Amino acid sequence: MKFAGRRSKWWVTLIAAVCWLTVMPAPGTLLAASLEVDEELGNSPYQFWGFLSKDNITIGTHGQGTFRHWLGITSVKSTLALGAQNGSYGTYDLLLGWLRVQNEILGLGGTGYFRQIYGLHTIKKDLTLGSQSGSHGIYDLRQGGLTVGGNEYIGYEGTGKFTQTGGSHKIAGTLTLAAKSGGSGTYDLLGGDLSAKTIEVKQGGTFNITGVDNKLTTTVTGDLILEGFLKVTNANLTWDGLITIAASGLFKTDPSQVNFLDDVKVAGAIQASPGDVLVLHQDLIFEGEHASANLNQSTVVFGDGSGAATVHTIKLPATVKIDTLKIEEGDSIKISNGSLNVRDLEGLVIDPQNNVIKNIISEDGSNIIYDQASNPELGGKIYSLTNGGTAIPTPIPASFLLLATGFLGLVAIWRRQHQKIK
Repeated sequence: MKFAGRRSKWWVTLIAAVCWLTVMPAPGTLLAASLEVDEELGNSPYQFWGFLSKDNITIGTHGQGTFRHWLGITSVKSTLALGAQNGSYGTYDLLLGWLRVQNEILGLGGTGYFRQIYGLHTIKKDLTLGSQSGSHGIYDLRQGGLTVGGNEYIGYEGTGKFTQTGGSHKIAGTLTLAAKSGGSGTYDLLGGDLSAKTIEVKQGGTFNITGVDNKLTTTVTGDLILEGFLKVTNANLTWDGLITIAASGLFKTDPSQVNFLDDVKVAGAIQASPGDVLVLHQDLIFEGEHASANLNQSTVVFGDGSGAATVHTIKLPATVKIDTLKIEEGDSIKISNGSLNVRDLEGLVIDPQNNVIKNIISEDGSNIIYDQASNPELGGKIYSLTNGGTAIPTPIPASFLLLATGFLGLVAIWRRQHQKIK
């Protein structure tokens, strides 16, 4: 880069001098392999902009320590630790610049607080919040980028909390909330984007996706294994990954729209509030005796609206109540293992001559019960589903009750005659 005139060269010299002098409040630390910042050492708060390279950096070893990274590059070849000992408190403020570390621990034995206002933060291996029992780790991502090359633990054996109001958060490995028994982990996604290979919310973990002042529109990328609690509030969320809700897991929306791009497998519970919309691009599978769904005041849509012919499998846990079931054009659903009780059916493809609903397939004779008053276009009729099963209106037509009564009467007569023969 060329600078015109002596004046520009003078400014370059001044900036270089400032970058050098700002490291000087910690005399004797520039040549040391490691850096400790603590009030007990007399070098906190540590104000920095320029270039700093260390094997290890510890902020808050025994007491309180603060590191303010204004500009420039900080490089840690091994471990950055905040809040090393029990009772200590370490703070790192990344205001602008680039922080590069190998491993990072917020709350090793004490409390570690990392605040990223802007800038870039690159962790080659793992990020841990709340490492040991009794420790606390807090990360506040406001803007900028955080990239983790390994795994991330929010609450390993201690307590961890990650709040993201903006920026980009990328994890090459697994993001785990409440990794070990006794650990507690909370992730509050209030803005920005989050991606990981796998997101694991264990029983001590809570994942909140929330629009605070306005509706939040965001995408979360990664396969979800939910053993704890996940809640989506005032958001338009797209989840790009396989959703697996374990027997102990609860996925709750209130009020929101969630677009599931991959399969949703439920062994626990999924709950939607009045007015919520769940859009499933693939399958909805309920598995196990604890599987349940509370969708009776929400809309469930199958298909992405592209017109592509997709058959969506719905494996039911006995009876599921849905307020509105919509099938996008070109798509169809295949139900099994139970029955669907639906107030309003939308997007049906009907063969009027044979009274067959063509885009609902019954794999094992499973039925659909629909509300007659909400579907006047169906005329209160009983329809056959493709491959077996029926769509029955409620209240049940008198003709169907008469037919059922007559059938039961014939069965009773047959039983009496059979007993006489014996």
